[in-house]
Amino acid sequence: MPRFFFDVVENGELALDHKGHDFADQRQAHREAVMTIAAIAAEEIPKDGKLSLGLS
Repeated sequence: MPRFFFDVVENGELALDHKGHDFADQRQAHREAVMTIAAIAAEEIPKDGKLSLGLS
């Protein structure tokens, strides 16, 4: 099973995913990435409305 790594950049801060996650294929990994970035955004939206997120 392929291993995928989700490195997150939040407001210029890089958090490397050293562990990774196993998914059956790239499509499943993409779905998880989309859900992850949406969850982070929902929790972290500041009052001024400015948030910079990236996932690679």
